[in-house]
Amino acid sequence: VLSGFAIVLAMGSLYKAFSLAPVRLVSPVVGAYPMLSLGIAVLQGREVTVADWLAVIAICIGVAIVALSSRGDGREDYAASPAVALGWATLSAVGFALTFALGQEAARQGSDLPVILVGRLVALTLLFGLLTRLRGSLVPERGHLPVLGLMGVLDALALGLVTAAGSLDRAEYASVASSLFGVLTVLLATWFLREGVRAVQWLGIAAIFAGIGALSLQG
Repeated sequence: VLSGFAIVLAMGSLYKAFSLAPVRLVSPVVGAYPMLSLGIAVLQGREVTVADWLAVIAICIGVAIVALSSRGDGREDYAASPAVALGWATLSAVGFALTFALGQEAARQGSDLPVILVGRLVALTLLFGLLTRLRGSLVPERGHLPVLGLMGVLDALALGLVTAAGSLDRAEYASVASSLFGVLTVLLATWFLREGVRAVQWLGIAAIFAGIGALSLQG
């Protein structure tokens, strides 16, 4: 149940951040949620190595580089200040870390399919309630349906696989590896949305995903 609330927090904050700032700023910060996943693993009594923490430091340095370098971006790229967008991106990272930790813990104690189903039903109910309260449209434009349908299938598949990993050893590394979506998002934004990325920003992005890659290799 709690994982359903967490995924709504994660996805809502993610799209809010995307509406305020370029993908190159938002994705690396959201993709840094493995830091939080490791922290949760420590609280659960699991062993975390020095190499893990060094990778976390690399991620933190990369996030700092991306955030600080964004001060030189043109204001036309932002619907709000970079600090506000980073705040939403950070909240999304917290939501993703909680989603995977709670979902994997529930899968560890039972069966993964019921966990996925309950989480999705809770998330759907919560979203319906929020849209009704805010009087938002519940019907997307017809031209958007194929893209939204594909997004839904891919999202359900990705979340389901990470949740199902809860029954495996070192399940936290599944959420770590999944965060590599961020580098693909930045590359796609560069190719299709024509977002410009400066050399210093590439340096920060590289540091973030090098740290994430190092964490995934530890598993």
